Amino acid sequence: MDQPDLPQQARDALAAGDLKRGLALADQCVAAEPDNPIFRYWRANALLGLGSAREALKEAREALRTGPDLYEAHWVQAEAARELGHYGQAQQAFERALELSGQEADILVAYAVFMACHRGPRPAEEAAMDAIQAAPESPDAWAALGLTQFRLHRFTEAEFSLQRALQIDPDNALAKMYMAMFLRSRGQHAQAGAMLRLLEDHEQSGPFVEAIRQAEREKRSMARVYERQEVQDAEFGGARHRGWRPYVRPMAWACLICAGAVGLMYLNPTPVIVVWVVLMAALYWWLRRI
Repeated sequence: MDQPDLPQQARDALAAGDLKRGLALADQCVAAEPDNPIFRYWRANALLGLGSAREALKEAREALRTGPDLYEAHWVQAEAARELGHYGQAQQAFERALELSGQEADILVAYAVFMACHRGPRPAEEAAMDAIQAAPESPDAWAALGLTQFRLHRFTEAEFSLQRALQIDPDNALAKMYMAMFLRSRGQHAQAGAMLRLLEDHEQSGPFVEAIRQAEREKRSMARVYERQEVQDAEFGGARHRGWRPYVRPMAWACLICAGAVGLMYLNPTPVIVVWVVLMAALYWWLRRI
């Protein structure tokens, strides 16, 4: 049996998720045909999957230089720009990819998630609804819709959409990620933890799981800091309270007695006595409270 040619080997490796081998083969393809936009796109896609967003963005631009209508290259450009925090560029690339692809469902899902996280949940919801219309049984589309509804604080609808995604595919990583986030936000930490444990085997969700767990660790750490601070404040406050309290009572009584004596000496005694008695009662009530 004849060996498949080099481009076919590269395509097969990338389709199988063997990104390192796919990148090596794509490098050979590009070396043979530097101006072939498909080969450049393959290389950009592999670089993005391997975490080299900056190189992927550069390679996607090279692909678009000779193949400006290659929507897949626009999609890789959008994802790479998003990774680098270039959100305006990412949005433009997403919208161009959608225009050229005829609103492909997978790109709509990616665009909806991007918009929900980085731009605005309302246009994200429209994109997610379009994705569901294009692919009604897509768990990713329903998960993206749940995310946008969660961002809009429509929690009942978000839970329904995420449950729908999990009904279609109980092992869908995107649905599990957003369901874990939803459960955690609603205070259901045990259920969120169980969902995170189910996500551990998904390579794509590893950073998400670690981010959630890091947030939980930081939350517990800050809670311990606040508890220690409250104890210290109570101890310091108690000591301070014990330090000044013995002096307040005699000073207050002395001031009130002196004021009453001066009033009796120089003013009409009757109203002075009335005011003095009222002030003594108020002072007695206050001193009993401190």
